[in-house]
Amino acid sequence: MAGAVEVLRQRDLASVDVSDEAMGRYVDDLERALATTVWRGCATYFHSPQGDIVTQMPHTAGWYAEAVRNFDPADYELTALPSSVPR
Repeated sequence: MAGAVEVLRQRDLASVDVSDEAMGRYVDDLERALATTVWRGCATYFHSPQGDIVTQMPHTAGWYAEAVRNFDPADYELTALPSSVPR
């Protein structure tokens, strides 16, 4: 998160949004990992109406911390501040 804020400031950006491609890679990874968990075979609130597991993380908190440690601007859509906005 700190890396995103730093890039926002350095580049005078209005917003930083995850790109569709990066989100797709993340969702694909989660779905592959969740496919081997105990939650895949049960019918509980863990599942959305479409059958997706939406409340469980297949990885550890350490995995998540490492995954978000470094901000890579290539995985995001960066929107510049309008020229009318004071800096």
